[in-house]
Amino acid sequence: MPSSNHHRAGIRKDPVYNLHLPISILYTSVSLILFLLCGCIAYFQIVNGNKKGDDKIYLISQFDLGYLYLTAFLLKLGGYTTGMNLIERRVAANIFAPDQYIYEVKGVEGEKLGYVLFVAEGALGRFNRAQRAYQNYNDNLPINIMYILLVGFVYPREVMMISILYIGLRILYSMEYTRKPGARFPWYILSQMTMMVAETLVIMIAHRSFNITG
Repeated sequence: MPSSNHHRAGIRKDPVYNLHLPISILYTSVSLILFLLCGCIAYFQIVNGNKKGDDKIYLISQFDLGYLYLTAFLLKLGGYTTGMNLIERRVAANIFAPDQYIYEVKGVEGEKLGYVLFVAEGALGRFNRAQRAYQNYNDNLPINIMYILLVGFVYPREVMMISILYIGLRILYSMEYTRKPGARFPWYILSQMTMMVAETLVIMIAHRSFNITG
């Protein structure tokens, strides 16, 4: 049965998210700050003075492959935009993780039963959150593999270290998400920043390849 904190239909009464700015501004501002921070890390720790990397970027330039790198980033921007739309709708609906879809029971007695949500408590709740953490990892895998392959051609050793760090942080993310939904956020941000370093490297490689002449 829903608690006193829930509507009869099962949706929480009190706001799940206490935000003081529109999602579009908050999401974009935080993403931009993290992106710039990761860009500084990528440039000063990996790109600057890397002769082997510069030699490979020259090869990329000769075959006009900078456009391929830029295309990879544009694909990520599409995911960023649709993700922001998702978050706006989630906040408006007052739905917290791990719920991804809200179902309703149809039929004569359907209105009495409310919405169908994920079980949140006990072993079943932990299972649901563990399943979502696993799916989160897989959801990010295609774009991550693309970044690893593109950046790995220029900076293979550095990409291996980025990947090892990312995997470790995602394991911690999974364990904390399984324990409690809100506990995942620090590990989520750190893991995303790790792969964001690779993302900024994609842009830098493209930019540097376009600026090579002769």
